[in-house]
Amino acid sequence: LNSYIPHGNGTSSLPLEGLFGHYRFADVPKLKAIFYAEFDIEIGPVIRYQIPEDQNVVSPERFSAFSAAIIPKDEMLNRLIKLNFRDYKVMGHPIGLKHETWYGRGQLNFNMCFVVAKESTIDCMYEPLVQKFAEYLVDLEMECGFLHIAEKRAQLPTIMRKVFTDLNTCGECVLPVTELTTLYLKLCPSYRGVEPPKVGY
Repeated sequence: LNSYIPHGNGTSSLPLEGLFGHYRFADVPKLKAIFYAEFDIEIGPVIRYQIPEDQNVVSPERFSAFSAAIIPKDEMLNRLIKLNFRDYKVMGHPIGLKHETWYGRGQLNFNMCFVVAKESTIDCMYEPLVQKFAEYLVDLEMECGFLHIAEKRAQLPTIMRKVFTDLNTCGECVLPVTELTTLYLKLCPSYRGVEPPKVGY
């Protein structure tokens, strides 16, 4: 994935109004939470960080019931997953990285997940962002050991908080993380299930 170098000061725009594809921005479901999960070689799948920190949208007990889908077996890695529950939906893009000396057991499995309200019908707008966020994390890990070096991984909550706030406020987030990698995430209209406009001749 090529890093995006923004023009200007790297700050997000003002809150969006008006049409957003076939929808209004106000119709786009807001994120309820973002969480970063990974496989711990001692305790198994675990949520390392969750934003907002004070709401515990996905509790440890709740997570344990579906953790095998969030940190799945190797054959289910590198593809979109979406789980529906009675009060929210979880979507993620689980990743598995191999390195004999960097990781215990030679592999790091992780998943950065977005949580939206269950009643949402156009949450598919977030699907490409989930994949893109995962790809940025792979870039950062390959660049500087961002995920397996504890001091660098400690920056994740700040990044997640910025993404959570900006996507909910204005539908996009531009965030320089290192000199080589800048996160650029932007909600785009999804036309899945939408009839194309009729064109007269």
